[in-house]
Amino acid sequence: MNRLYTTPNLVSLGRALLGPLVLVLLLSESFYALLLALLIVSLAIASDFFDGYLARQSGTVDELGRYMDGACDAIFNLGVFLGFLAIGWLPASWFLAIYFAEIV
Repeated sequence: MNRLYTTPNLVSLGRALLGPLVLVLLLSESFYALLLALLIVSLAIASDFFDGYLARQSGTVDELGRYMDGACDAIFNLGVFLGFLAIGWLPASWFLAIYFAEIV
């Protein structure tokens, strides 16, 4: 079985794909787009807990999944923090500090 296509890994990949969407929604600065971005961020946070729980329960915890979870979190967070930076909700120095800590 290809370990890439486990449900927890697909949940992680979905979360990574939501990062750019949140960025676009934040850049639109529409009230409804901001509400949708908030909903997506909330769902992404919940999915981060869910994929780990699901991997443990289904016995699909492996090195690839651990790497993918962290990488997908970083991609999602980059989209969110770039959006916050672009609309002025996050100072550049904080962005650099947060993202430096994310990569290290």
